[in-house]
Amino acid sequence: MVGNPANFPAEFEPFARIPRLTLKLDAGAYVRRREIVISAIELDRPVVRAASTEDGRDNYRFDVSGALAGSKDGPKIGTLRILG
Repeated sequence: MVGNPANFPAEFEPFARIPRLTLKLDAGAYVRRREIVISAIELDRPVVRAASTEDGRDNYRFDVSGALAGSKDGPKIGTLRILG
């Protein structure tokens, strides 16, 4: 489950539900180069509930500015499969 932002009204469903999420990571890339490589992502029957309120708040914009602090690049991502 991916929840809503902290300031979002509690009566709304969570942003996303994913019954099964599979990640395939390349551990060798991290050991050799300190590089995060996600070679495959598989989502099984995901449900996304993007929503906004009358006062303009929404649950589908994410602030990732601090997520990669100290890193010039994010992880490398290979294939994405969505099932169901």
